[in-house]
Amino acid sequence: MTVEQRKIELIRWITNLSDGPLLDRVDDLRKAVSEKVPDPVMRLLELSAAAAPSELVEHSSVKELLKRK
Repeated sequence: MTVEQRKIELIRWITNLSDGPLLDRVDDLRKAVSEKVPDPVMRLLELSAAAAPSELVEHSSVKELLKRK
């Protein structure tokens, strides 16, 4: 399984979670990892998370994303 496929599976799994304590643990992990992510990248991720789904651009690679304007 590719990294991209693994990410998609994790996203699907997290989306279907309804266990509060487990979600708290996942959120703690996210926060621990985010401390290592540069601030500009975190700001972009926060903007993406706050955007309406209709405003998001789906892409499968950085090369494809950079072709779009």
